Amino acid sequence: EVADGPFSVILNQVANGVAVRMAVLLLLLGGRSIYEVSD
Repeated sequence: EVADGPFSVILNQVANGVAVRMAVLLLLLGGRSIYEVSD
């Protein structure tokens, strides 16, 4: 009930955390960097 309240930011924090972890793993596993993609 509290997690679904109007001032709850839990779901936003979880979504942002997933995106950050995926980006870090991509870079650590040898993925292309932002600078390489923009060229």
